[in-house]
Parts: sequence; structure tokens; C-alpha cells
Amino acid sequence: MPKSLLSALVVLFCLPVLAACSPAISPQQDADLRGVYEKMRVNDLAGIEAAFNPQFKRDGLHQGLSFMQGMIPPDAPKVELLKPAIQSNADGSTDYGGLYEYDYKSTAVLAEMQIHQDKAGKKTITSVQLRQAPAGIAHAFDFGLTGKKYYQYIFLFLMALSPAFGVWGLVALWRARDIKWKFLWALAMLLGFMDLTMDWRTGDTVLNVVYVHPLWIFARKFGPLSPWMLSTSLPVSAIAFLLGYRRLERPWDPPKAPKA
Repeated sequence: MPKSLLSALVVLFCLPVLAACSPAISPQQDADLRGVYEKMRVNDLAGIEAAFNPQFKRDGLHQGLSFMQGMIPPDAPKVELLKPAIQSNADGSTDYGGLYEYDYKSTAVLAEMQIHQDKAGKKTITSVQLRQAPAGIAHAFDFGLTGKKYYQYIFLFLMALSPAFGVWGLVALWRARDIKWKFLWALAMLLGFMDLTMDWRTGDTVLNVVYVHPLWIFARKFGPLSPWMLSTSLPVSAIAFLLGYRRLERPWDPPKAPKA
């Protein structure tokens, strides 16, 4: 299987997970959050303190803001929203926030801001957290096929074999006219047994022997600053059917006797 196709398949398995973990915020909410960082950038700490929700104000807020403001370089950054978050509350208020990466020439600033909007529309800041990181930190966790260890490519090959055997078994089952309980066989073939999971960034693996794996393989990412976790399993039922079904021609079978 070509590497580009395999990469597309892995990402395809992850799209439902990413959609579930990344709720959308409106353009205005995005602008509100970026505006908080802009106040930090221009050192308008008094403006941030005035907009801070009294319930979340703590002693030492000014000192904390001043310390974080010193992390921001003077040059213009490239900005990327890594993870939005929004929650509608029972009282009609809304809490929303986002994790942003501000990339500068020498460093990156990861900024996490949160805002509370009450049912009357008044907005107050509930949290501001800044920390420095290497530039382009989020892309360090992207899925890629270059620069990996040899056994990671072997793992991808095994990962491709698992659904291949599963689909092969389902096709052979569909073509077998004398098999009863096809539905139960098909359900069993859709499951993989055991689970071998690899941290794609480091190549570390974990084997879970007592595990039933739907649809043979899976890929997930827990957040924008976490690695891809790739999982594969053994399609035992499909392999057993392919090896045991008497009408399946196998390379090691003797020649069939001619029909009378």
C-alpha cells in the first residue's frame, strides 16, 4: 500500500475523534479571546484586571500577569488556534476559551484564555495562562512518514494487514453459500483481539492482551499537543475462517480430483 494512501487512511479513522473533541467557537468569540492576548502584548494589564471576573480574581493576579507579559517577544507572530472550547450553561450564560499558539522567530507562546458571558451579554475574563514553548510546537506532533525508526514502518505494515485480512474474510464469507449463521460470523470478523498501540512520535508500544478491538485498527489524538496513538489488533475470526473453510483454495492444498 502506498505511503500516501496509508497516511490518508490513518487520518480518516481519526476525523470523528477530532470532530468530537473540537467544538466550534464563533468568529466574535475568537476575536474576544485574541483581544485578551493583544492586551497582554501591549502591556495593558490594568485593562485585563478591570475585565477580570471578580469570582476568579486571586491575590497576586497583577504579579502573575506581569510575569507572563515578559514572555512575549516584540516581533509580530503567526497565530494558530489549537483547541477551542465552549459550554452553554443552564442559567443562560456561556463559557468559552481557546488554546492558541503564537509563533515568533525565536520561540512560541502558548496562550490559553477563557471568557464568561452572562445571559445579559456581559463578558468577563476568567483565566489567562501563558507559557513558552519551542516554535512550531503543535506541528511537532503531526502525523508524518519521514524520519521514523524502521520498526515504525513495520508497525504500519502490520496495521494495514489487519483490515486486509478482515475484509478478505468477510468477502470469503459472503461468497460461501453453505455457511450458516453468517451474521454471527460477520460480527466476529469485525472484531480484532488484543491491542498493540504505538506512540507515533516516539515509537513506544504497549500491548494489551485482554482487549476486543472493533474494526481492527484505530488512531486517536488526545489534544493538539499530544502524539498520534495508532492501534492495531489481530483479526482472529477472519484468519480462522480463511484457514478453515473447506472450499477455500489455499497454496498448500493438493490438486483437486477431477469430477466424474
